[in-house]
Amino acid sequence: MSPKKVPDGDRRARQAGRLARLLRILEILQGRGRYGVKEIAAELECSERTVFRDLAILQMAGVPYYHDREGRCF
Repeated sequence: MSPKKVPDGDRRARQAGRLARLLRILEILQGRGRYGVKEIAAELECSERTVFRDLAILQMAGVPYYHDREGRCF
């Protein structure tokens, strides 16, 4: 069985959505407030797991962000 081929338009739409979400996370992290994963997920209307995946992507790309373990926020 061969893998199902996703149409280019669908793939590009998903990639554009992911990029928009990553840029919004950067905007949130660069703001003056302190946000936890729950707040970021609520702001982006996505799951907490998605936020963690996106933060991992930013980390792999070399984007610096800081997590306050005690305050459990970014």
